[in-house]
Amino acid sequence: MAKHEAVVQPNNEYSMARATLSLRQVLTVPYVVLTLAVAAIIGGFSYFAGSQAVSAVSEELLRDMVSRISQAVDRHLVGSRVALDAAFPEGMLAPASMEAESENLRNRMWIATSLNPDPNNYVYYGNSRGQFAGVVRHDDGIGEWRSGHSATTPRGLQRFAGLNAPLEKAMVESRLYDPRQRPWYQRALEVKKPVWSPVYVDNRTGELVATRTKPLFDAKGQIEGVAATDVSLKMLNDFVRALRVSQNGVAFVAEQNGDLIASSSDDSTRLSHGQKIRLNAAQSGNALVRATYTEVADVFKAGLKNGEPQAREFDGPDGKIYASVSAIRDSAGLDWITVVAVPRSDFMAGVVDNVTRTVTVAIVAALIAMALGLWVLNWVSHDLRLLSSAARRLGEGHLFMPVGIARKDELGELARNFEAMQMSLQTDKLTGAFNRETFEKQVTRRIEEHASGLRKTSFAVLFVDLDHFKRVNDQLGHQTGDIVLAELADRLKHALRSGDIVGRYGGDEFVVLLSEIENAAASQRVREKIEQRMMEPLQSIAPDIAANVLVSASIGMAVYPGAGPDVSSMLAAADKEMYERKHATRQTI
Repeated sequence: MAKHEAVVQPNNEYSMARATLSLRQVLTVPYVVLTLAVAAIIGGFSYFAGSQAVSAVSEELLRDMVSRISQAVDRHLVGSRVALDAAFPEGMLAPASMEAESENLRNRMWIATSLNPDPNNYVYYGNSRGQFAGVVRHDDGIGEWRSGHSATTPRGLQRFAGLNAPLEKAMVESRLYDPRQRPWYQRALEVKKPVWSPVYVDNRTGELVATRTKPLFDAKGQIEGVAATDVSLKMLNDFVRALRVSQNGVAFVAEQNGDLIASSSDDSTRLSHGQKIRLNAAQSGNALVRATYTEVADVFKAGLKNGEPQAREFDGPDGKIYASVSAIRDSAGLDWITVVAVPRSDFMAGVVDNVTRTVTVAIVAALIAMALGLWVLNWVSHDLRLLSSAARRLGEGHLFMPVGIARKDELGELARNFEAMQMSLQTDKLTGAFNRETFEKQVTRRIEEHASGLRKTSFAVLFVDLDHFKRVNDQLGHQTGDIVLAELADRLKHALRSGDIVGRYGGDEFVVLLSEIENAAASQRVREKIEQRMMEPLQSIAPDIAANVLVSASIGMAVYPGAGPDVSSMLAAADKEMYERKHATRQTI
């Protein structure tokens, strides 16, 4: 006895020691310790590596930033070339007669403005005789045809609805317009190839605009006219202004003389004597823009020879500055400079922030780990309660209800198996209707609810027997008979109201619970509806076979409380009336 106790005692002590640690502690303590240790190690390495890599990372980030801006500029401006080529394809001669070709010219310009309507919604053309033609596509999709037959007469403005659409009555401008005197026309004559005009301030909108031109030649190779399209730079300026460089970083695009086109820090124009004029980077209200422009002024003067972004590092107003400079060029003479500059302190702030975030995440993770055990236990116990409740409902005869567990682990598999078992226990495999036992339980529950006063409305039981169904099995085989039986069961379900249920009583007999009825007449209407549906031609077998198969239903009815005190009495009463109706039908035939 003493020997036995000596062996058992350590096990009891071990069990007691294990009992002192709760499941919550087992689940949380290791995670807390591990999370804090990893966070401390990662935080230290993050700060050290971050401070060492700032220079290399800053250069790469700034290169990426200037590349993004260059791509945005390219996307913004590429449509201008497409629009001009659509209106005046490469190799096309200048129109010989503006009057004779006005319809064709208007249609081509309309198509050109549809390709990239924002910003290339205006395509126009002027020739050496001072004639002018242009199409403006408005935001509402309506076009405006602007035409002038000579430089000595005002232009006419006519609205139209689209391709080949008629022109409305012309509105005549009050001033004269000679395209030959415009800077865009003269610039194209000077260069004799597609070229961009200098950026200018549009007097009507106050926005910066650039015009792309394309000279058109006659049959002798002389310049007869110039096509052009305006590009508003507002969207480009909005893009750069919305660019999140860093907390104190700046980005700007400028022409070679330093005049700003777009800037993340301030507008590219300023008011002077009531008019907007261009703002130079050296005049910017942002100290970092001015300092950066001064540092990279040599690039603005000489340009970037290899076209690759150039990295710079210099001392700014508040410490070391990292900058990247890139050129934006195209075949039409565009030559802009993109600059991005970020103080080193912004990069280091990111490193410090990263360490702070790491520590914060560690603390949060530790708290989560401590709560994890409780949450897992509650989660598992909640799902176990759902399974227990479902089992109790099944035992009490309730109809099938999903357990409500959507997990993919062992508990989820157990819930799915339980639901499958529940469905198998309650339904008939062939027809999908409830089986006899489940149906009788439902009727019994209704009787008990009525007797207890929980429900006061009447209900009815229908006993449905399929007439002539034996002939289907005899003539077409039991396999076809099963198909027909499943179709008739489906018809029976769809003939009922919401809340009514169908059960297969046995063989070709079905029972129906009409859950809520006002009177016998209401259940009679349902019975007549079922009889009509059962007599419809079969759809589940071939039409030529179905034409020779006649299936109908004899239906008996019992209404509670008059039909009997229990389910057996009600089913017997409904069965009896069914046979009486079947016999009466045969006598009539």
